[in-house]
Amino acid sequence: MDTKLGALALMLPLLYPTSSSSAAFVACGDRTCGELPRPLCSNVAGGGSGSGNCSYHYAYGNARDTHHYTEGILMTETFTFGDDAAAFPGIAFGCTLRSEGGFGTGSGLVGLGRGKLSLVTQLNVEAFGYRLSSDLSAPSPISFGSLADVTGGNGDSFMSTPLLTNPVVQDLPFYYVGLTGISVGGKLVQIPSGTFSFDRSTGAGGVIFDSGTTLTMLPDPAYTLVRDELLSQMGFQKPPPAANDDDLICFTGGSSTTTFPSMVLHFDGGADMDLSTENYLPQMQGQNGETARCWSVVKSSQALTIIGNIMQMDFHVVFDLSGNARMLFQPPTA
Repeated sequence: MDTKLGALALMLPLLYPTSSSSAAFVACGDRTCGELPRPLCSNVAGGGSGSGNCSYHYAYGNARDTHHYTEGILMTETFTFGDDAAAFPGIAFGCTLRSEGGFGTGSGLVGLGRGKLSLVTQLNVEAFGYRLSSDLSAPSPISFGSLADVTGGNGDSFMSTPLLTNPVVQDLPFYYVGLTGISVGGKLVQIPSGTFSFDRSTGAGGVIFDSGTTLTMLPDPAYTLVRDELLSQMGFQKPPPAANDDDLICFTGGSSTTTFPSMVLHFDGGADMDLSTENYLPQMQGQNGETARCWSVVKSSQALTIIGNIMQMDFHVVFDLSGNARMLFQPPTA
């Protein structure tokens, strides 16, 4: 279990806990229950023992939408991974009893953040990685521990940037990196210094990679400056004010043959993430069946910058959580 950030949707068979000899409920007085952000047990938050089974309620996506959540009972089970079926007993997970909202066809979420109950933390691994395929019929593998090693084979094609720590709030589950700039069509957009930095007094802001958020979110003035540069290079005037910050900018009519300007993200340490057109202008289909290319970036309602999963598609992304504390990524063609 973890927050939405750093989560991937899974499609797995349903679990029937009563048919498993290794499944167990987590009691309200158990330390594991107290590690939930908001355990639904009496007296747990205040240090009391509580009573009964530990339950949870997690909201996902837009916090203003109360109809987008999952809730159930916290349990433990033996998890097995890989071809050799390595077993890890006592892994805590959420057995969902009710959910509502845009969970798609997935039967659950796996937490990959830095929270105490994320799968990464519970497995106690020093590295994990994933490759999110743009081909929905192809697998999107996740690797843990030694399987995420990038030192052999074509490891030289990986670029790396340091993982950062929030200067104020130390226990956030996010993977922060230093974004130094954004280029469009080979031109570095003149984004004011400090736009992607932390607020040293509150800890707000910063830049995170998140496999569980679809669209990339840029705060202003970065959003407006990058958007206007993209439109300018495509020969468009500035768009009228959006009805809301969630509106997407889309291009229809012959866009399949249009040449779009390049887009590159620049990170600390000289790591440049050269995006394909599908990473920042993927083809999307509207409710009327019309196909268009839409910019996979929206304006952030807060100072935080989120690099979403569309922008990460087909890159091999690895988080080195050892003393090196770095994020690595490998271009799709490597």
